[in-house]
Amino acid sequence: MANGTSDGSVHPPVRESRHVQFVRDFASSTSTLQTKTDTLIAIHDEVLYCLNELKTCLYESGAFTETIRKIQDHVDKMNLENYVNLAVWVKELNGTIEEILLERLKEAIIAWISAFNSEERAGEVYGHKRQKKFDHAADENAKTKTIKLDAILHELIIRNQVIFLEPPLEHAREVCFSSLHSWLGMPCWTFQAHNIRCRMQS
Repeated sequence: MANGTSDGSVHPPVRESRHVQFVRDFASSTSTLQTKTDTLIAIHDEVLYCLNELKTCLYESGAFTETIRKIQDHVDKMNLENYVNLAVWVKELNGTIEEILLERLKEAIIAWISAFNSEERAGEVYGHKRQKKFDHAADENAKTKTIKLDAILHELIIRNQVIFLEPPLEHAREVCFSSLHSWLGMPCWTFQAHNIRCRMQS
């Protein structure tokens, strides 16, 4: 027939429609992939920045917690965006955070021991406490490794022909251990990142 058969007038438009729909779906998927990739790259860069910040921030519990909170915010965003393999990535991320905090802990132990063994007594007045301050002046990040210890003054007291040490050594030992535990506890109180902290319900 001049204007074509019934089959010829029906099937070509159907095939063309499926082709157009495929192209549209493919373009949409490509656009979504590009958007998610750009977002993921931006988040990755921000997380790397936070990890570097964790290496050099002030040696304070608040500074550690704030940095981890920033990382957690990025993880939450990835969770809401339904990125796959997030649990595996977060596990590796926590391993990196642990390594950084362990390194900061080693530095803290060295700093505390050096401050404890410091023999600086310039300007010390008998009968008054002074603070011993240790600082790695040669380190460009010295402010992150500064510790202050209160000097403990012991006095020899004679009562009834008996010599006493005031305060006793037990008190000094208690103060030193308490200072050490507080100092080492700074990074230990930091929480880990979690891959699932909130769930969306329909």
